[in-house]
Amino acid sequence: MGEYALRKSDRESIKIGTCEDMYYLRYEDQDKVIPDECSEFGYRWRIPFPDEDHILPGEYDSGFRQVDLDATVFCGDNGEDEIGHYIPPEDYKGFDLYRLDCLRSDDGSVHPVVCGYKSDKGDRWSFEERFRDTWASVMPFIKDEDLKLRFIKYI
Repeated sequence: MGEYALRKSDRESIKIGTCEDMYYLRYEDQDKVIPDECSEFGYRWRIPFPDEDHILPGEYDSGFRQVDLDATVFCGDNGEDEIGHYIPPEDYKGFDLYRLDCLRSDDGSVHPVVCGYKSDKGDRWSFEERFRDTWASVMPFIKDEDLKLRFIKYI
């Protein structure tokens, strides 16, 4: 189900996401829109990439834009799935590729959400698992220094 809102700057009706996924809205841009009567904010948000600062809410490319993490050294360490249930580390470590997928908000905090991918025939990647992680676990594997500076406000 699509989530829609009125963008305050120009009174345009825009799509902000689907169910809990706010594909077209950054967490910090919630105050720039008014959700439609039958829509509401979800809890997964678009990553605030500096090179997208000129793009208005609702006008981002479709889907979450991700950040590759170094799979040879990265592994999540908080042992929780995205909704806070305990997951033994062996259940989410060992993927071929990890990506910072989006941000998750709950209890007034913003957390990184990581996806694990497995290779299919060497050139195709299939999503295997999405889990909430900690900033301490993810930050060392983000190479873009400008993006890292953006994340400091969430820590």
